[in-house]
Amino acid sequence: MEIINLPQNIQFIFYHIEKCGGTSVRYWCFNYFSKLYSHSLFFMPEMYLDFDSNISSVYYIDPNINFDYIYFKDIINICDYNDLKVILSHIRYYIFPFPQVPLKFTIIRNPIERLISHYYFFDYTIYGKDLCDLDSSDFHDYCYRFGSYMCNLFDLLDDNQLFCPIKCLKRLQEFIMIAILENINADMIKLNQKLNLYYKENFIIDFTEFHHNKNESKTIKNKYQLCQRLEKYCQNDILFYKYVCEYNLNH
Repeated sequence: MEIINLPQNIQFIFYHIEKCGGTSVRYWCFNYFSKLYSHSLFFMPEMYLDFDSNISSVYYIDPNINFDYIYFKDIINICDYNDLKVILSHIRYYIFPFPQVPLKFTIIRNPIERLISHYYFFDYTIYGKDLCDLDSSDFHDYCYRFGSYMCNLFDLLDDNQLFCPIKCLKRLQEFIMIAILENINADMIKLNQKLNLYYKENFIIDFTEFHHNKNESKTIKNKYQLCQRLEKYCQNDILFYKYVCEYNLNH
């Protein structure tokens, strides 16, 4: 694989975790940073579908792709890659920690609700049955794989694959904010304030204008019993979630 140098001028990254309300936040961030930077200095897949009709359709990018090495040829073709300022996409912290970037942001969600949403959005049609109806082997393998998903993305597990509070505190101090989906409107107001303070601006953008929800409303079969079964698989992410909630209350 051809080695491509990473951009060195990035100012802001939104690390979008699947099924944590990130699509709405991408649009909010796009509107905020459009007041500061040219659109050519963004990497946001939706931008090339919705915002710039002058870009050739040959550069179509799936909004769900990651910022990743396998997409760099596309990324380089549609933006000023070397001078890139803003990344708004699925991006893996454990691959791209970008230590030099001053403003990093993400959103996490109640882990059990996130795992259920992940299954029904990505995998329900593959398995063809409700999550609670998977056979015991498939249920275990799936939930084991995705139960610590948020911790894995941010490299928060220790050598025993258990949640590490020390690593979590480091991430919280490194990021401008880790928001909580269940408190998203208030947290986006805080983000707006933090960005204004950093950039010495007074932009006010109403987050409630950007509620993009891809999920169709669905009744989850046997949800109470399902949540009880999922709890043991989500223990690492649950500890992460609780740690961030407590930290946000005190800061």
